[in-house]
Amino acid sequence: MKSERQEKLLQIISSSDIDRQETLREKLAAEGISVTQATLSRDMKELGIRKMSSENGGQKYSADIRQTSEIPSIVYDSLISADHAGNIVVFRCETGTAQAVCAAMDRENCCNAVGTIAGDDTIFVLMRTEQLAKELAEQFGRIIKKDNKI
Repeated sequence: MKSERQEKLLQIISSSDIDRQETLREKLAAEGISVTQATLSRDMKELGIRKMSSENGGQKYSADIRQTSEIPSIVYDSLISADHAGNIVVFRCETGTAQAVCAAMDRENCCNAVGTIAGDDTIFVLMRTEQLAKELAEQFGRIIKKDNKI
């Protein structure tokens, strides 16, 4: 129940610009998930959901990967790109680092993935939905570009 609720919460904030917890509660209720304000606040804290600037100049809730878990620096130092196709995210890494990066991501459960597999320079991450895959690729894509100053 908790994981389903949190997954739905992430889906809602990734598909809508929402700036109030009450609006989140209403959207969850529309999906058949009744939640108290206290539970919603705990879920948001666990998921690292914070208010951030939206593209239209306002604010919205977003789950920033850097805030959701303590990810080892190897993940940020080794990632080159992130993309998705369907519900699969593909990460390109520096040659020889993909398995270490994948192990670190798995250990920290930073992606809430169904499963991962790594080669020498590529990681496949299976997500539950296409929307979650898109969001994960976009979040890591923003981090990679910012860190690499591309």
